[in-house]
Amino acid sequence: EPMVPLPDWVNQLRVRAAFGGSGQQPGAFDAIRTYAATGGFLTPSNAGNPDLGPERSLETELGWDAGLWNDRVGMEVTYFHGVTKDAILARLAPPSNGFPGEQLFNAGQVNRDGLEWLFRVRAYETQNLSVDLNLSGSVLKYEIKSLGGNTDVISVTSNIQHKVGYAPGAWFDRKIVSADYDAVTHRATNLMCDDGEGGSVACASAPRVFLGNSVPTREGSFGINVGFLRDFRLNAMFDYRGGYSKLDGNYRVRCGAFVLCRELYFPDDDRYSRTLIASVQGGTAYTHHLIKDASFTRFRELSLTYSVPSQWARLARASGANITIAGRNLALWTRFPGVEPEASFNGGTRGGSYGQWEQNVLPQLRQFVTTISLNY
Repeated sequence: EPMVPLPDWVNQLRVRAAFGGSGQQPGAFDAIRTYAATGGFLTPSNAGNPDLGPERSLETELGWDAGLWNDRVGMEVTYFHGVTKDAILARLAPPSNGFPGEQLFNAGQVNRDGLEWLFRVRAYETQNLSVDLNLSGSVLKYEIKSLGGNTDVISVTSNIQHKVGYAPGAWFDRKIVSADYDAVTHRATNLMCDDGEGGSVACASAPRVFLGNSVPTREGSFGINVGFLRDFRLNAMFDYRGGYSKLDGNYRVRCGAFVLCRELYFPDDDRYSRTLIASVQGGTAYTHHLIKDASFTRFRELSLTYSVPSQWARLARASGANITIAGRNLALWTRFPGVEPEASFNGGTRGGSYGQWEQNVLPQLRQFVTTISLNY
């Protein structure tokens, strides 16, 4: 609008806002108690929940888009705040009912706040060379405000909980903070755990403490696109995820169940802390030493595309053709000690709806692909 005084180098500026609501109903059979036929017998399948109802969400978004220097630089920024009431979450089915697995229920309220952004730059441009850069990212915070009723914590598994003040499905478990060591028996003794209030307490009576979110709270990507010699284009893309933790289930089974880890055979080695020795000697009783930061950056793809001359494309009766050679999952930077920070065992914690649990998973495979595209 002419009435808005913008500098000459700002060729576009748009401020936007949106407000909306939506709902999500449970699945057709989520509220119904069901059985499965196995070998001529009926066995419990889904615990059901006759009180299960739909969840309702409201969200507000505020943002702005800008184009600068004849659109050589572009920016998009969006902030959003959402509220979900009667959110559909999962919990452990009451064992007394005789039904295994999880049961869906309506929580009181779950809030979400986040910021998303996208920046693009035409960094260089001549007749035979162009360089474009793209950077995008987001930060997200989920927080349970109420679980309904008079409770502020609901267990999903032995180390996953819904707790007021935290994101749904976060990691919680006892955490050993100190231990003594008996050089004669080669056993850790006098185990003390985090009491959740900055002190310590005997592990036998210790509460579960927060060990991290089970889903990423930060994501981002960086891409570079280089055009050269008119007919060639080079693309590279990097992905990032952070702010979450993952459980190394391979280590848990190898060390806790099958007693096949070096820490158990050489507990006197100074490379191992006393708290680690205490944890692994506890078998599968502790998982805090298995839940590690799974943040990572991955070189997702590098590709080279050649635009075939039109006279060559016409040999295939096409109007145009491209040949692309690409490499995917070329490199990974992470501190996660397991095999793969992205893959999960059965889609979650032991097949559940939450958590990142690595066990018997394959890493992202490195691939090299050649593609020929014809346009008609």
